[in-house]
Amino acid sequence: SPDASDSSSTAMECLQCGTSIPKGARCCSLVCAKKYSPPGPCGDPGTSWVQVLQQDRLDLISAASTLLCLLESVDREQPGLMQPGSEYLKAAVARYQRVWLPLLAGQAEDSKLVPCPPLDVEWVWLLHRLAPVTYFDDCMRLYGKLLGQPLGTNPGSDDHDSWQHEARTETRALWKVQAQRDDDGWEMPMDLETAAKVAAIDVPEHCRVSYDIVRSASAQAQFLYQTSRPQFRQVNFQARALQRYLRFLSVMPRRIDRMLVPTYDVDMMWHAHMMHPQLYRKHCSELTGFVVWHDDSLGQGEGCRGEGSSLNVCFSATGAVYNYLFDDFYHRLECEYRGHDRPASWHYEGSVEQRLLAQRPSSVMVGSRCAFPDDIDVD
Repeated sequence: SPDASDSSSTAMECLQCGTSIPKGARCCSLVCAKKYSPPGPCGDPGTSWVQVLQQDRLDLISAASTLLCLLESVDREQPGLMQPGSEYLKAAVARYQRVWLPLLAGQAEDSKLVPCPPLDVEWVWLLHRLAPVTYFDDCMRLYGKLLGQPLGTNPGSDDHDSWQHEARTETRALWKVQAQRDDDGWEMPMDLETAAKVAAIDVPEHCRVSYDIVRSASAQAQFLYQTSRPQFRQVNFQARALQRYLRFLSVMPRRIDRMLVPTYDVDMMWHAHMMHPQLYRKHCSELTGFVVWHDDSLGQGEGCRGEGSSLNVCFSATGAVYNYLFDDFYHRLECEYRGHDRPASWHYEGSVEQRLLAQRPSSVMVGSRCAFPDDIDVD
Protein backbone atom coordinates (compact mmCIF):
# COMPACT_ATOMS: atom_id res chain seq x y z
CA SER A 1 0.00 0.00 0.00
CA PRO A 2 1.97 2.92 -1.25
CA ASP A 3 0.24 6.00 0.13
CA ALA A 4 -0.38 7.55 3.50
CA SER A 5 -1.16 10.87 5.12
CA ASP A 6 -3.51 12.11 7.81
CA SER A 7 -6.67 12.90 5.87
CA SER A 8 -7.67 15.60 8.36
CA SER A 9 -4.55 17.70 7.84
CA THR A 10 -5.41 21.33 7.12
CA ALA A 11 -2.05 22.83 8.04
CA MET A 12 -0.93 25.39 5.44
CA GLU A 13 1.94 26.78 7.50
CA CYS A 14 5.13 25.05 8.60
CA LEU A 15 4.66 23.73 12.13
CA GLN A 16 8.20 24.83 12.99
CA CYS A 17 8.68 28.28 11.40
CA GLY A 18 5.25 29.30 10.08
CA THR A 19 6.29 29.51 6.42
CA SER A 20 3.57 28.81 3.84
CA ILE A 21 3.62 25.16 2.70
CA PRO A 22 1.74 23.00 0.15
CA LYS A 23 -1.49 21.37 1.29
CA GLY A 24 -0.77 18.06 3.00
CA ALA A 25 2.78 18.96 4.04
CA ARG A 26 3.61 19.85 7.64
CA CYS A 27 7.11 21.30 7.44
CA CYS A 28 8.66 23.54 4.80
CA SER A 29 12.13 21.99 4.68
CA LEU A 30 14.38 19.22 5.93
CA VAL A 31 15.89 21.64 8.44
CA CYS A 32 12.50 22.46 9.97
CA ALA A 33 11.51 18.79 9.91
CA LYS A 34 14.56 17.97 12.01
CA LYS A 35 13.89 20.78 14.47
CA TYR A 36 10.24 19.86 14.98
CA SER A 37 9.67 17.30 17.77
CA PRO A 38 6.75 14.84 17.44
CA PRO A 39 4.64 14.19 20.57
CA GLY A 40 6.22 10.76 21.18
CA PRO A 41 9.18 9.97 23.47
CA CYS A 42 12.47 11.72 22.71
CA GLY A 43 15.37 9.99 21.01
CA ASP A 44 15.43 7.70 17.99
CA PRO A 45 11.80 6.57 17.46
CA GLY A 46 13.12 3.25 16.19
CA THR A 47 14.08 2.38 19.76
CA SER A 48 12.37 4.83 22.14
CA TRP A 49 8.88 4.32 20.68
CA VAL A 50 9.09 0.54 21.07
CA GLN A 51 8.45 1.08 24.78
CA VAL A 52 5.01 2.51 23.98
CA LEU A 53 4.09 -0.69 22.15
CA GLN A 54 5.50 -2.86 24.92
CA GLN A 55 3.44 -1.07 27.56
CA ASP A 56 0.34 -2.25 25.72
CA ARG A 57 1.74 -5.77 25.20
CA LEU A 58 1.78 -5.32 21.43
CA ASP A 59 4.42 -7.43 19.71
CA LEU A 60 4.41 -6.16 16.13
CA ILE A 61 6.99 -8.71 15.00
CA SER A 62 4.68 -11.58 15.99
CA ALA A 63 1.72 -9.68 14.59
CA ALA A 64 3.52 -9.32 11.24
CA SER A 65 4.06 -13.08 11.11
CA THR A 66 0.37 -13.56 11.86
CA LEU A 67 -0.48 -11.18 9.01
CA LEU A 68 1.68 -13.06 6.50
CA CYS A 69 0.20 -16.40 7.61
CA LEU A 70 -3.30 -15.04 7.00
CA LEU A 71 -2.38 -13.88 3.50
CA GLU A 72 -0.80 -17.23 2.69
CA SER A 73 -3.85 -19.12 4.01
CA VAL A 74 -6.27 -17.12 1.87
CA ASP A 75 -4.08 -17.59 -1.21
CA ARG A 76 -3.92 -21.34 -0.55
CA GLU A 77 -7.44 -22.12 0.66
CA GLN A 78 -9.57 -19.79 -1.46
CA PRO A 79 -7.67 -17.49 -3.85
CA GLY A 80 -10.99 -16.23 -5.18
CA LEU A 81 -11.11 -14.05 -2.07
CA MET A 82 -8.34 -11.96 -3.61
CA GLN A 83 -10.25 -11.33 -6.83
CA PRO A 84 -12.49 -8.24 -6.69
CA GLY A 85 -15.19 -9.60 -9.00
CA SER A 86 -15.48 -13.09 -7.49
CA GLU A 87 -18.60 -14.45 -5.83
CA TYR A 88 -16.39 -15.80 -3.04
CA LEU A 89 -15.31 -12.30 -2.06
CA LYS A 90 -18.82 -10.90 -2.41
CA ALA A 91 -20.13 -13.67 -0.14
CA ALA A 92 -17.40 -13.00 2.41
CA VAL A 93 -18.18 -9.27 2.48
CA ALA A 94 -21.87 -10.06 2.98
CA ARG A 95 -21.15 -12.51 5.82
CA TYR A 96 -18.83 -10.00 7.43
CA GLN A 97 -21.51 -7.31 7.47
CA ARG A 98 -24.49 -9.53 8.34
CA VAL A 99 -22.89 -11.61 11.08
CA TRP A 100 -19.39 -10.67 12.12
CA LEU A 101 -19.65 -6.95 12.89
CA PRO A 102 -22.94 -7.36 14.82
CA LEU A 103 -21.35 -10.26 16.73
CA LEU A 104 -18.39 -8.10 17.74
CA ALA A 105 -20.66 -5.21 18.65
CA GLY A 106 -22.63 -7.48 20.97
CA GLN A 107 -19.63 -8.29 23.15
CA ALA A 108 -19.36 -6.62 26.53
CA GLU A 109 -16.66 -3.99 27.02
CA ASP A 110 -14.82 -6.25 29.48
CA SER A 111 -15.02 -9.32 27.23
CA LYS A 112 -11.75 -11.24 26.90
CA LEU A 113 -12.82 -13.04 23.74
CA VAL A 114 -10.01 -13.37 21.19
CA PRO A 115 -11.97 -13.07 17.92
CA CYS A 116 -11.33 -16.04 15.62
CA PRO A 117 -13.75 -15.77 12.67
CA PRO A 118 -13.88 -18.07 9.62
CA LEU A 119 -11.04 -17.49 7.17
CA ASP A 120 -13.09 -15.59 4.58
CA VAL A 121 -14.49 -13.24 7.21
CA GLU A 122 -11.10 -12.78 8.84
CA TRP A 123 -9.81 -11.74 5.43
CA VAL A 124 -12.53 -9.15 4.90
CA TRP A 125 -12.08 -7.86 8.43
CA LEU A 126 -8.40 -7.29 7.64
CA LEU A 127 -9.25 -5.39 4.44
CA HIS A 128 -11.62 -3.12 6.34
CA ARG A 129 -9.16 -2.42 9.15
CA LEU A 130 -6.48 -1.43 6.62
CA ALA A 131 -8.54 1.75 6.11
CA PRO A 132 -8.35 2.81 9.78
CA VAL A 133 -10.11 6.17 9.47
CA THR A 134 -13.03 4.75 7.50
CA TYR A 135 -13.15 1.64 9.70
CA PHE A 136 -13.53 3.86 12.75
CA ASP A 137 -16.23 5.94 11.07
CA ASP A 138 -18.15 2.83 10.00
CA CYS A 139 -17.96 1.31 13.48
CA MET A 140 -19.12 4.50 15.17
CA ARG A 141 -21.93 5.10 12.71
CA LEU A 142 -23.28 1.55 12.86
CA TYR A 143 -22.49 0.46 16.41
CA GLY A 144 -21.42 3.49 18.40
CA LYS A 145 -18.00 2.08 19.29
CA LEU A 146 -14.76 0.93 17.71
CA LEU A 147 -14.83 -2.83 17.17
CA GLY A 148 -11.75 -4.96 17.65
CA GLN A 149 -10.15 -7.39 20.01
CA PRO A 150 -9.80 -6.42 23.67
CA LEU A 151 -6.62 -4.60 24.68
CA GLY A 152 -3.97 -7.01 25.88
CA THR A 153 -5.31 -9.97 23.88
CA ASN A 154 -3.49 -9.36 20.62
CA PRO A 155 -1.92 -12.13 18.49
CA GLY A 156 1.51 -11.00 19.60
CA SER A 157 0.86 -11.92 23.23
CA ASP A 158 2.95 -14.78 24.61
CA ASP A 159 -0.04 -16.80 25.75
CA HIS A 160 -2.09 -16.37 22.58
CA ASP A 161 -1.54 -19.93 21.38
CA SER A 162 -3.08 -21.37 24.53
CA TRP A 163 -6.25 -19.35 23.84
CA GLN A 164 -6.54 -20.26 20.18
CA HIS A 165 -8.63 -23.44 20.36
CA GLU A 166 -10.87 -22.14 23.14
CA ALA A 167 -11.38 -18.82 21.38
CA ARG A 168 -12.31 -20.46 18.07
CA THR A 169 -14.78 -22.76 19.81
CA GLU A 170 -16.36 -19.84 21.67
CA THR A 171 -16.47 -17.68 18.54
CA ARG A 172 -18.14 -20.46 16.58
CA ALA A 173 -20.86 -20.76 19.21
CA LEU A 174 -21.45 -17.01 19.16
CA TRP A 175 -21.59 -17.06 15.36
CA LYS A 176 -24.31 -19.70 15.43
CA VAL A 177 -26.41 -17.54 17.74
CA GLN A 178 -25.82 -14.37 15.71
CA ALA A 179 -26.49 -15.87 12.26
CA GLN A 180 -30.07 -15.35 11.14
CA ARG A 181 -29.99 -17.78 8.20
CA ASP A 182 -28.79 -21.31 7.63
CA ASP A 183 -26.88 -19.96 4.63
CA ASP A 184 -24.74 -17.93 7.01
CA GLY A 185 -23.17 -21.02 8.52
CA TRP A 186 -19.71 -21.00 10.07
CA GLU A 187 -17.89 -22.66 7.16
CA MET A 188 -16.99 -20.37 4.27
CA PRO A 189 -18.47 -21.23 0.85
CA MET A 190 -16.12 -23.48 -1.11
CA ASP A 191 -18.03 -23.79 -4.39
CA LEU A 192 -19.21 -21.08 -6.75
CA GLU A 193 -22.91 -21.93 -6.53
CA THR A 194 -22.98 -21.69 -2.75
CA ALA A 195 -20.92 -18.49 -2.77
CA ALA A 196 -23.29 -16.85 -5.25
CA LYS A 197 -26.28 -17.89 -3.15
CA VAL A 198 -24.77 -16.41 0.02
CA ALA A 199 -23.69 -13.23 -1.77
CA ALA A 200 -27.21 -12.70 -3.09
CA ILE A 201 -28.74 -12.49 0.39
CA ASP A 202 -29.50 -8.87 1.20
CA VAL A 203 -27.41 -7.05 3.80
CA PRO A 204 -29.72 -4.93 5.99
CA GLU A 205 -29.23 -1.20 5.62
CA HIS A 206 -28.27 -0.84 9.29
CA CYS A 207 -25.38 -3.29 8.77
CA ARG A 208 -23.83 -1.85 5.61
CA VAL A 209 -20.37 -0.31 5.81
CA SER A 210 -19.40 2.62 3.62
CA TYR A 211 -15.92 1.41 2.69
CA ASP A 212 -15.44 -0.35 -0.64
CA ILE A 213 -13.86 -3.49 0.81
CA VAL A 214 -13.79 -5.32 -2.52
CA ARG A 215 -11.46 -2.69 -3.97
CA SER A 216 -8.77 -3.50 -1.42
CA ALA A 217 -8.59 -7.25 -2.18
CA SER A 218 -6.40 -7.05 -5.28
CA ALA A 219 -4.03 -4.68 -3.49
CA GLN A 220 -3.46 -7.31 -0.80
CA ALA A 221 -2.92 -10.00 -3.44
CA GLN A 222 -0.15 -7.78 -4.77
CA PHE A 223 1.12 -7.12 -1.26
CA LEU A 224 1.45 -10.88 -0.62
CA TYR A 225 3.55 -11.28 -3.75
CA GLN A 226 5.84 -8.38 -2.88
CA THR A 227 6.33 -9.69 0.69
CA SER A 228 6.63 -13.37 -0.29
CA ARG A 229 10.42 -13.07 -0.48
CA PRO A 230 12.28 -15.07 2.20
CA GLN A 231 13.69 -12.08 4.07
CA PHE A 232 10.21 -10.89 5.08
CA ARG A 233 9.90 -14.03 7.25
CA GLN A 234 13.29 -13.67 8.93
CA VAL A 235 13.28 -12.41 12.52
CA ASN A 236 16.26 -10.07 12.07
CA PHE A 237 14.68 -8.51 8.97
CA GLN A 238 11.38 -8.06 10.84
CA ALA A 239 13.15 -6.46 13.81
CA ARG A 240 14.79 -3.93 11.49
CA ALA A 241 11.45 -3.40 9.75
CA LEU A 242 9.88 -2.48 13.10
CA GLN A 243 12.60 0.10 13.71
CA ARG A 244 12.12 1.55 10.22
CA TYR A 245 8.33 1.63 10.63
CA LEU A 246 8.48 3.58 13.89
CA ARG A 247 10.88 6.05 12.31
CA PHE A 248 8.56 6.32 9.29
CA LEU A 249 5.63 6.96 11.62
CA SER A 250 7.58 9.73 13.34
CA VAL A 251 8.04 11.47 9.98
CA MET A 252 4.26 11.76 9.52
CA PRO A 253 3.86 14.93 11.63
CA ARG A 254 6.90 16.57 10.00
CA ARG A 255 6.66 15.52 6.36
CA ILE A 256 7.71 17.99 3.66
CA ASP A 257 5.44 16.66 0.91
CA ARG A 258 1.74 15.85 0.77
CA MET A 259 2.19 12.16 1.53
CA LEU A 260 4.72 9.56 2.65
CA VAL A 261 5.28 6.34 0.72
CA PRO A 262 6.35 3.21 2.63
CA THR A 263 8.73 0.51 1.48
CA TYR A 264 7.27 -3.00 1.75
CA ASP A 265 8.99 -3.87 5.02
CA VAL A 266 7.62 -0.69 6.59
CA ASP A 267 4.20 -1.41 5.11
CA MET A 268 4.23 -4.93 6.56
CA MET A 269 4.63 -3.52 10.07
CA TRP A 270 2.09 -0.81 9.34
CA HIS A 271 -0.49 -3.40 8.31
CA ALA A 272 0.28 -5.46 11.42
CA HIS A 273 -0.30 -2.37 13.58
CA MET A 274 -3.66 -1.62 11.94
CA MET A 275 -4.88 -5.13 12.75
CA HIS A 276 -5.35 -3.73 16.28
CA PRO A 277 -7.70 -0.76 15.76
CA GLN A 278 -7.85 0.50 19.35
CA LEU A 279 -4.10 0.34 19.85
CA TYR A 280 -3.40 1.83 16.42
CA ARG A 281 -5.52 4.89 17.18
CA LYS A 282 -4.05 5.18 20.68
CA HIS A 283 -0.45 4.93 19.49
CA CYS A 284 -0.91 7.26 16.53
CA SER A 285 -2.46 9.90 18.78
CA GLU A 286 0.27 9.54 21.41
CA LEU A 287 3.19 9.42 18.99
CA THR A 288 2.18 11.67 16.08
CA GLY A 289 -0.75 13.72 17.39
CA PHE A 290 -3.33 12.33 14.94
CA VAL A 291 -4.61 9.06 13.50
CA VAL A 292 -2.52 8.28 10.45
CA TRP A 293 -4.59 7.65 7.34
CA HIS A 294 -3.89 4.64 5.10
CA ASP A 295 -5.40 3.63 1.76
CA ASP A 296 -4.45 0.60 -0.31
CA SER A 297 -6.19 1.79 -3.44
CA LEU A 298 -3.32 4.07 -4.48
CA GLY A 299 -0.38 2.62 -6.33
CA GLN A 300 -2.57 0.26 -8.34
CA GLY A 301 -2.65 0.35 -12.10
CA GLU A 302 -0.29 0.72 -15.00
CA GLY A 303 2.10 3.66 -14.91
CA CYS A 304 1.46 4.59 -11.28
CA ARG A 305 5.11 3.95 -10.37
CA GLY A 306 6.64 5.60 -13.43
CA GLU A 307 9.20 8.37 -13.29
CA GLY A 308 7.53 11.70 -12.57
CA SER A 309 4.36 10.09 -11.17
CA SER A 310 2.98 11.42 -7.90
CA LEU A 311 3.85 8.14 -6.21
CA ASN A 312 7.43 8.21 -7.46
CA VAL A 313 7.96 11.85 -6.51
CA CYS A 314 6.60 11.33 -2.99
CA PHE A 315 8.61 8.12 -2.57
CA SER A 316 11.79 10.05 -3.33
CA ALA A 317 10.75 12.81 -0.93
CA THR A 318 10.06 10.24 1.79
CA GLY A 319 13.54 8.82 1.35
CA ALA A 320 15.13 12.25 1.47
CA VAL A 321 13.55 13.26 4.78
CA TYR A 322 14.14 9.81 6.32
CA ASN A 323 17.81 9.84 5.32
CA TYR A 324 18.26 13.38 6.64
CA LEU A 325 16.56 12.76 9.99
CA PHE A 326 18.15 9.40 10.79
CA ASP A 327 21.35 9.36 8.75
CA ASP A 328 20.28 6.00 7.35
CA PHE A 329 19.27 4.74 3.92
CA TYR A 330 15.50 4.48 3.43
CA HIS A 331 15.60 2.95 -0.05
CA ARG A 332 16.84 -0.65 0.18
CA LEU A 333 16.49 -3.09 -2.71
CA GLU A 334 15.45 -5.99 -0.48
CA CYS A 335 12.55 -3.91 0.89
CA GLU A 336 11.19 -2.27 -2.24
CA TYR A 337 8.95 -3.07 -5.20
CA ARG A 338 10.19 -6.16 -7.02
CA GLY A 339 10.22 -4.44 -10.39
CA HIS A 340 7.14 -6.30 -11.64
CA ASP A 341 3.63 -7.12 -10.45
CA ARG A 342 2.29 -10.46 -9.32
CA PRO A 343 2.00 -12.91 -12.25
CA ALA A 344 -1.57 -14.05 -12.92
CA SER A 345 -0.79 -17.72 -12.25
CA TRP A 346 1.40 -17.20 -9.17
CA HIS A 347 0.54 -18.65 -5.76
CA TYR A 348 2.70 -18.78 -2.67
CA GLU A 349 2.23 -22.52 -2.13
CA GLY A 350 5.00 -24.28 -4.08
CA SER A 351 6.47 -21.00 -5.31
CA VAL A 352 10.15 -20.23 -5.77
CA GLU A 353 9.90 -17.92 -2.79
CA GLN A 354 8.48 -20.59 -0.49
CA ARG A 355 10.99 -23.23 -1.60
CA LEU A 356 13.88 -20.81 -1.23
CA LEU A 357 12.81 -20.02 2.34
CA ALA A 358 12.61 -23.73 3.19
CA GLN A 359 15.96 -24.67 1.66
CA ARG A 360 17.96 -21.50 2.25
CA PRO A 361 16.26 -19.64 5.16
CA SER A 362 18.75 -16.78 5.25
CA SER A 363 18.52 -15.96 1.53
CA VAL A 364 17.48 -12.54 0.22
CA MET A 365 15.60 -11.73 -2.98
CA VAL A 366 15.63 -8.32 -4.64
CA GLY A 367 13.91 -7.02 -7.76
CA SER A 368 13.96 -8.21 -11.36
CA ARG A 369 12.21 -7.31 -14.59
CA CYS A 370 10.07 -10.44 -14.50
CA ALA A 371 9.19 -13.31 -12.17
CA PHE A 372 11.40 -16.36 -11.82
CA PRO A 373 10.08 -19.54 -13.50
CA ASP A 374 8.36 -21.90 -11.05
CA ASP A 375 10.69 -24.78 -11.87
CA ILE A 376 13.91 -22.89 -11.17
CA ASP A 377 16.45 -24.80 -9.05
CA VAL A 378 16.90 -23.09 -5.66
CA ASP A 379 19.61 -25.47 -4.33
